[in-house]
Amino acid sequence: MISLSKGPSMELPPGSVTGLLAACHANIRGRLAEARLLARATEWDERHHASARAIHDYFATAFPLHVQDEDERIGPELLEHHGVGKGPLLFELHDEHERAEELRVLLLADWARWRQEPGPVSRGHQHVLQRFARSTEVHLFREERVFFPLVDALPETTRIAIADAMVAARGGRRAAP
Repeated sequence: MISLSKGPSMELPPGSVTGLLAACHANIRGRLAEARLLARATEWDERHHASARAIHDYFATAFPLHVQDEDERIGPELLEHHGVGKGPLLFELHDEHERAEELRVLLLADWARWRQEPGPVSRGHQHVLQRFARSTEVHLFREERVFFPLVDALPETTRIAIADAMVAARGGRRAAP
């Protein structure tokens, strides 16, 4: 099972889609901070390999699920509820996901290699990581200010269905209320 957060995500009330998304955002920020620290490493030991493993595994598995939540589970519901006027915003957010994907794939190769082998961390990796981290932070901030209120305005039954689908996609089950 892939956790939606390091904390007790199941304690959120049913339908707390933005609570689940916020937990994902906290995980993304935490893993990016860890990736920045790893990129500055000059000597490597098992802690560095473990860090590379954790970063790789998160961005290889959980991060794509988060993008899928927004693009496939939430986006269509927002269009249906709020109308096509929100289409340009949703397209822009999706386009940002696509651009982030290109950078994520480049970074994954290094993180996978560092699971077993020590760096060195190339300047190219540092540059790509900086672009990925910066664009991701801007994207998350934008979602929290613009996307989250739209999600919170969805009918409760829709929010519960989305939250349950998010949890199910990670192999978990939401306890009955």
